[in-house]
Amino acid sequence: ALSDLYILTEDLKGSQSLLEEAFAKGIARNDPAGQSRLKLKLAQAYGATHRFDEARKLLAEAGQVWAADPERYRVERVEAASAEAYMLRLEGKQDEGIALLLRTMPEAERAYASNSRDLATRYANLATHLVMANRLGEAEALLQRADILLSRSGTLQSPAGLTLMQLRGSIAARRGHIERAEAIFRKAVATRRELYGKSYSLAVNLLQHGKLLTELGRPAEALPIIDEAQAMAREYFGTKGSLTLLTGLARAEALIAMDRIREAESALAPIDSEIQNLGLESADYASLLLTQAMLALKRGDLKGAKVKIDRADAISRKLGPGGSALQRPIKLLRAQYATKFHSPHP
Repeated sequence: ALSDLYILTEDLKGSQSLLEEAFAKGIARNDPAGQSRLKLKLAQAYGATHRFDEARKLLAEAGQVWAADPERYRVERVEAASAEAYMLRLEGKQDEGIALLLRTMPEAERAYASNSRDLATRYANLATHLVMANRLGEAEALLQRADILLSRSGTLQSPAGLTLMQLRGSIAARRGHIERAEAIFRKAVATRRELYGKSYSLAVNLLQHGKLLTELGRPAEALPIIDEAQAMAREYFGTKGSLTLLTGLARAEALIAMDRIREAESALAPIDSEIQNLGLESADYASLLLTQAMLALKRGDLKGAKVKIDRADAISRKLGPGGSALQRPIKLLRAQYATKFHSPHP
């Protein structure tokens, strides 16, 4: 129960530490069912921090207990499938993760038949995978089903309801409806702040809102929002976490849009190598290349900008559906490049 409360308040480190302490003390040592639930919770925490081997070992051990009575442990098996799908997504195997969630959806609907909020959360979970794979129509259909469930149970003002809201904002942004997306994320930020205060998810929503404001040509409004997101990301995710690094990129982009080039260079310098350490074929590295291309265009280095845009485009295409979100900024930068390339030189 305490672990669930930590997760609800988005304190992943607190949940993980508590569960590790429970195992160290031998909690549930003589209770296979209870220990399997602890293993599931710890596996979820390990998966979120990319400790995949340890997470899968725990899930396999717990699965042996659940196999003895599949119906009794239906909820646990469904949650284990969600944990595995999440890890597959983090590993870049989105199609496998989606297939697993679809395959286990009938089981999930039986497991959560009397719990509308948990079933809505499962729909939102699958919708998140679908949005990231750019399967937007399928995602929207699931969001409608989840909305109905939350409305019936009176739990629209909940973490699940906020997830639905931000997914709709992401879909609007991917479809190029930027003003609509900005309004959705502005509301998501205000609602999440009022209900839960500071959190990892609030940092994510702030970052999304700030990036949209920059894209709308309002970087001066975006900058303090991104700064707040960065401070919160450092608090909840560490100085080298992916979210922290992405807020650094967003900060640099806002500064570039405001023609504060030296400050943008200073913002990029400390995160350049950290993002490269995440992998030179990753979406995060492609985002770094696009930010560097923006900077090159501002300096008038058209050749350098084109090299970086082309490299980011190649990474995006190699990532398949997982790189689809990069295509819109790539197209915008190509348009800026074309305008500058064809403009008369002094």
